[in-house]
Amino acid sequence: MRVSSYIKTSIALGLLAVVFTACGGSNNSEDTEQEEAPTSNNVTPTAIPTPNNVTPTAKANVAYTTIAEGEPLHFNSTGSEDSDGAIVGYLWKDGSKVIARVPSFDKGDFSVGMHEVTLTVIDDDGATATDSVTVTVTGAALMFTSRSGAIVPENQKKAITLRTTSAYDVTFYSIFGTDSKSFSINSKTGEVTFNEPPDHETKKSYTFTAFARDASGSTAEQVVHIVISNIIE
Repeated sequence: MRVSSYIKTSIALGLLAVVFTACGGSNNSEDTEQEEAPTSNNVTPTAIPTPNNVTPTAKANVAYTTIAEGEPLHFNSTGSEDSDGAIVGYLWKDGSKVIARVPSFDKGDFSVGMHEVTLTVIDDDGATATDSVTVTVTGAALMFTSRSGAIVPENQKKAITLRTTSAYDVTFYSIFGTDSKSFSINSKTGEVTFNEPPDHETKKSYTFTAFARDASGSTAEQVVHIVISNIIE
């Protein structure tokens, strides 16, 4: 009778052990904690690396670096490039003044003097590059615009007023040559007068060379002929 009770107790204990093990039971407390499966909430995203942007290259080009006032000049950006993308914007400035926003253009209204023209390009990643070129604009050449000859009635002292054109102020007029001693000239205004009223019967024509100089130091000359007309008295 005691043996039978012992056997029953052992069988019961064995069944409990089997059930406990099947349910994940363990005598080790460290094994009682289950690992937490990763979820989307506690996973740190990994950034996808992107290549560094390469700065574009700007190239400002002109056909000539010295031009006369009023002469048109062509600008272009040939040679400007972006090795890892595309250039999406162009900005040209004369000093601080914007003069164009296109790859190439013509401009013919520069003032006399030196102009630093700068090209800035921008690529599709927002990076910029600049290049500049210096343009020198010279004034129009000094030249006479008054006639090279005049017909003057006898017995009057006024002969001719010399006229010139220049980008600079004309600072000096004079005359020299064959008959220049017969005249006087206002060196500021270019007005030429006879020293003595001419007489047709005495001398029918006069010739002299006119000279002018402007503020830049440029000079010009012109041969002038004065014909004396006869007045019937």
